[in-house]
Amino acid sequence: MTTIPPFAPETWRLLGTIAWWTAAAVGLVVVALAAYGYRRNRSRPMLFLALGIASFTVVDFVATVLAAWLVGPVVLPLVGNGVELVGMVSILYAVVLARRE
Repeated sequence: MTTIPPFAPETWRLLGTIAWWTAAAVGLVVVALAAYGYRRNRSRPMLFLALGIASFTVVDFVATVLAAWLVGPVVLPLVGNGVELVGMVSILYAVVLARRE
């Protein structure tokens, strides 16, 4: 059985921050590709898919950082869950709209 090496808490925090920034950057690339697909095809489902993915990655990242900085960590779950809910509804609408077209 392998064990996790005993890194210092600062190392785990740094790894978490790197993973967070990487997820935001990759999400931004996916959103840019979806927005390009919307502009090329004028497809409303692609627009709502881009908005949903953006709210899951980039908007969630920015909203969490701003909420932590302005209000404090107490409201982070509320902000994160609210942004994710908007993203889920947007993606759900994109899927339902795509079935109608």
